[in-house]
Amino acid sequence: MAPRPRKPVVERLSDLSAPGMVKAADVARLTDLIGLPGFVRGLLEVAQPYFRPTFVSVMCIGDDATPFLVGTECTVGRSRAALAAKGYARHFAEDTNFRLMQPGGEPGDFSTYQTRGDVAAMGYRRDCYDRPGIADRRSVVRKRPGYALALNFYRGREVGEFDERDRGVLDGLLPMLLSATERHVAFGLKGKLANAGDTEATLAIACPGLTARERQVLALALKGKTAAQIAGDLGIAETTVITHRKRAYKRIGV
Repeated sequence: MAPRPRKPVVERLSDLSAPGMVKAADVARLTDLIGLPGFVRGLLEVAQPYFRPTFVSVMCIGDDATPFLVGTECTVGRSRAALAAKGYARHFAEDTNFRLMQPGGEPGDFSTYQTRGDVAAMGYRRDCYDRPGIADRRSVVRKRPGYALALNFYRGREVGEFDERDRGVLDGLLPMLLSATERHVAFGLKGKLANAGDTEATLAIACPGLTARERQVLALALKGKTAAQIAGDLGIAETTVITHRKRAYKRIGV
């Protein structure tokens, strides 16, 4: 009989003010990437020598409680990163981090840890762990009035799960990684994340490469509407909705 899934580990982080253990050259490198398309790739490359993550993703949520993928990268090909992102888009409501990031509640910084075996829902486990080949995930969630940010590091099955040494190293890097990521998100959304109740407006700020129709379709899709429902709302064919949605996902790298 397979072991019963455990609950993911969630811990409040009391102090992230320490300078951490990161090299000055890595701080400078990541700082130079703030606001640029290569920032999330830089996060992964800076973290690699310290605790060997296979994937990284950055998610944020504004006042409207809609999750937004800032970016995702993978050491073994963007296709696996995109596969993981698509899985999360299907199952974000079941995720520990998403529940922690919801508006309301006490602000703070939180660490979460989850292995494949901790996931009870079969669809979630299949799409977010098995298909992209993920063994476990260690995250830090920063919750502030008006928004929340999740910085997620994953290990591929070919590397194996994070151990206690990896956790200690990551804890030492958190002050710099979180600070740089928060500044990148704020810069990318032009300081409007906390007031971004309109999903379409948020997409216009964060993804300027999308057409107006792609923004409309993607905004409704992010709110959980099906292609048929979106077609009815916009007065266009369902096949047209699917085409716009595919193009939008491709433009933002999902």
